[in-house]
Amino acid sequence: AYLSKGYFKKHGFEKRFKNSFSILAGLLYPKSKGSIKINPDDIYGHPIIDPNYLSEKEDVDLLVKGIKLIKSLTSQDSNPSFSQYLNEQIFPESVEELLTYQGIIRHIEENIQTIYHPTSTCKMGSNIKDPLAVVDETLTVYNFNNLRIADASIMPKIIHSNTNFATIVIAEKCAELILIN
Repeated sequence: AYLSKGYFKKHGFEKRFKNSFSILAGLLYPKSKGSIKINPDDIYGHPIIDPNYLSEKEDVDLLVKGIKLIKSLTSQDSNPSFSQYLNEQIFPESVEELLTYQGIIRHIEENIQTIYHPTSTCKMGSNIKDPLAVVDETLTVYNFNNLRIADASIMPKIIHSNTNFATIVIAEKCAELILIN
């Protein structure tokens, strides 16, 4: 679960309440995998992006479990010390929406969004051992000269925390490697 200051719906762009907070269920390691493809009708235009959210039942089950956990944590009966901060439930508007398994599923399907930490699309590794590896240990793209990737996409797997600091370290290491070369 993620705790966020403010009302977090529509990627945080919907500003409805001044004093509020959000608790969100999220997946650190989703099983569902999306795709990014070149648009065959316009190779210079926007790519075709399909996040393919919720295509794996395990992801759905974990989100349902997360929402149930949030409901129990924020229940005035089970957590009176926390309830002092709860004046009203803003979202979902209907408490009944989260009373049934199907209601929770519907809520998830209608409101799922990214956490903005995409990684692992150009992973680093040995192309001999791993045919999906895109860059080597010097961050150089296989089969290209002088082309490096220095962002979170080279992470073989997403890390257990915000990716910002790790990405800065990757970029610093890439700069060092370029200067050595």
